[in-house]
Amino acid sequence: MPSGLPFTVATVIAFALATLAWTSPLLPHVRTSYLEALADPTALSRADAMLTSWMLAWGSHALRTNPLGLFHANIFYPLPWTFAFSENLIASALLITPLDVLARDPVLDHNVFLLASFTLCGIGTALLVRELGGALPAAWLAGAVVTFDPFRFATIGHIHALSTHWMPFALLAVHRCVRRGRGAVAVAIAVMLVTFSSVYYAYFFLLALAVFVPAHWLFGCPAAPGGRRRALAGIGVAAAITAVVLWPYFIARDVYAFARPVGEAWFFAARGIVYLGGVTDPVGYVRQRYVANENVPVVIGPLTLVLMLAGLAQGAAPDRGGRRTAAAYLATAVMVAIVSLGPGMQWRPGLDPGLPGPWTWLAALVPGWSALRVPVRACTVVVLAVAVLAAFGAQALWSRARRPIARGAVLVSFIAIAVLESWRPPFERIDVGWAGRTMPNVYRWLAAQPGRDAVAELPIGLPATDAADMIMSSVHWKPLVNGYSGFTPTMSFFRGFFAAFPSPSTIRFLHQLGVRWVVVHPADMPPMRRALCSWGAAKLGAYAGIVYGDQFSCVIEIRGEPPAPLSPPPDRPIVLADATVTTSSGDDARAAIDGRLDTHWTETVDRSHESWLQLDLPQPRTISRLIVQLGPHFGEFMRQWRIDTSLDGVVWQTAGVDRNAVPPLLEMRRDPARLSSEMQLEHPISAKHVRLVRPAAEGPDFDLWDNWTSWGVHELQLFEAAS
Repeated sequence: MPSGLPFTVATVIAFALATLAWTSPLLPHVRTSYLEALADPTALSRADAMLTSWMLAWGSHALRTNPLGLFHANIFYPLPWTFAFSENLIASALLITPLDVLARDPVLDHNVFLLASFTLCGIGTALLVRELGGALPAAWLAGAVVTFDPFRFATIGHIHALSTHWMPFALLAVHRCVRRGRGAVAVAIAVMLVTFSSVYYAYFFLLALAVFVPAHWLFGCPAAPGGRRRALAGIGVAAAITAVVLWPYFIARDVYAFARPVGEAWFFAARGIVYLGGVTDPVGYVRQRYVANENVPVVIGPLTLVLMLAGLAQGAAPDRGGRRTAAAYLATAVMVAIVSLGPGMQWRPGLDPGLPGPWTWLAALVPGWSALRVPVRACTVVVLAVAVLAAFGAQALWSRARRPIARGAVLVSFIAIAVLESWRPPFERIDVGWAGRTMPNVYRWLAAQPGRDAVAELPIGLPATDAADMIMSSVHWKPLVNGYSGFTPTMSFFRGFFAAFPSPSTIRFLHQLGVRWVVVHPADMPPMRRALCSWGAAKLGAYAGIVYGDQFSCVIEIRGEPPAPLSPPPDRPIVLADATVTTSSGDDARAAIDGRLDTHWTETVDRSHESWLQLDLPQPRTISRLIVQLGPHFGEFMRQWRIDTSLDGVVWQTAGVDRNAVPPLLEMRRDPARLSSEMQLEHPISAKHVRLVRPAAEGPDFDLWDNWTSWGVHELQLFEAAS
């Protein structure tokens, strides 16, 4: 069997060809299509594929032009830190940068990276097994198990979930450092390639290393003098640098009040059958996977588990730790599998909450862990560890088969296992209408316009069209009001706001916001809005005009700011020193009126019930408006509000309401540390008691409430009519 360079070359060729075959029919359509696991993917699934294409393109562009501005992406203008709304794919963007420079094609970036991920995953796993004493057949079998498992099929449209390909290389670097006593730099680089590929895998893989390296020591695995210490140093350096580079996620969480409901982690957790379903119900497993040709919720097949048991008995090569190394891999697989079961561990999906697991403790103790909502992704680490153990079992069979006939039979059985464990239903190919050709002319026109004036595209607030607009922005990279990501804090507002465009108030706001170009795609607009591109000066007015048009799109330029309406009557602030403040929840809200911006009252949003903050004044005053000071916490602004007033605290009347409140976007441009929201009453009203009400949800809204997890007040200001 080949070793050294011949082994590596043969492995590269083998997994490159296997990847092209397994991902068929992608290769002929690598510039024009995405692969999907579902025959009829949802709009969100399509949007996710385009989102990850944009991630790669933006990451590559920013890393080579303005690395310090990486997390201030061009979407959701004018918000900062928007690249931290989802995965960042930094290592992946570096990988495809040469291609991006040459082709400037986000769909091609996406698909070439997908092919590279599968190929690298197989190569890395094979090299890892080779390092632990496995021959080529065992190494390739393990590579096939890891590379082509059912989880990777199910997540084919989410390349951030596929970005596990550096994990085996990182384990390889750790093993070599421990064995040779040198190589801490290689460990640090390899681990950072993992942690910069996915935030999820940064947490899950560092957890795996936190189990594996101590287990390697506790079980007495062989190590060169200082080898483990240097490996730990490399891992520590990688973890520290990762924490610094990914710090924008913590900033964004604070600014935008991002939070994940615990129920999401429970819903997206693995279940026990994910790992053992193939042996507890082998008939159902075979029927679903091979007869019905459906993807299965089982990531480890029964044949792999059998080989794993043999591998536990055999272990790695004697000079690589034997059974002790196998025990370290088993401990890692078991611990990470338990964590992947989420906050409530279940055997199969059901309504019962399950047994409490370590996920809840990790969420409480590890900064940022609570933001992870898909525990099942940790199964990729488990599959890698199990595949290594299965390779030990395969190596035992291979070593015992000394005669050519016996070895031939074992080799055939390995091929059969690889085929069975790699079996998948057919992929669906989703064509992207504009991909593979020149981008629409309107984007080349925008790219030719000087300056960095912001762009808004209509329609807005729809995931599929917003994600497509993001990809198109790679032609010009101007700031874009549109956006789609893990969080979309302004899209519900702009969806309602642009329904009135081009009214004077909308043009005035866009001009103040710094938006110069509004791109309209009539075919995607509601029927009553499709004539927008044919409007002339009589309808658009003097402050907006069409400056570009073709059969698909037009561009409206915002040229100025229409005169503002008459200002409301003058008013003055009310001194609240003698006022009292209460809340519907009974919380202490004195921080809301203590006169200090550095104190803060917040409340979690429960969409099923309204909540309120109430001011009780010593005597009635003629109330005209309220201002809520938010400090730097954009995410706590009230998307919807109602102001109720009362003279006696018993009979209440509504004095003002807004179901699509303006976010503090203008303030975000001026001073992000001093944000505020103004709430104007319909007319001044006499009141002794004033309630600021956060309404309950009325009807479905697919993104407003998911992006509004808390509301808060740094300081509440009350104004009264001056006369």
